[in-house]
Amino acid sequence: MCTSTTTLPQPVPSPNGKKFLRLPQVKESTGLSRTTIYRQITACEFPRPINIGPRAVAWVEADILQWMEQREQLSRGGEQAA
Repeated sequence: MCTSTTTLPQPVPSPNGKKFLRLPQVKESTGLSRTTIYRQITACEFPRPINIGPRAVAWVEADILQWMEQREQLSRGGEQAA
């Protein structure tokens, strides 16, 4: 039984109202592993992160939500997403 009370950091809001998600939030939202995320980025099948610092990247929340919507449509037999 896992009794960890560790919580993920909250998305970081940007000045223009967009939210940046760090890797733990992206993994939690998508259910994908780090390896799968980066493999899909390499294959141009997942949104690329943006640099938010010298050694830090994040994803734009809207990009991740759009990707998730496209995956859902494809899964349910919808049209091929662009």
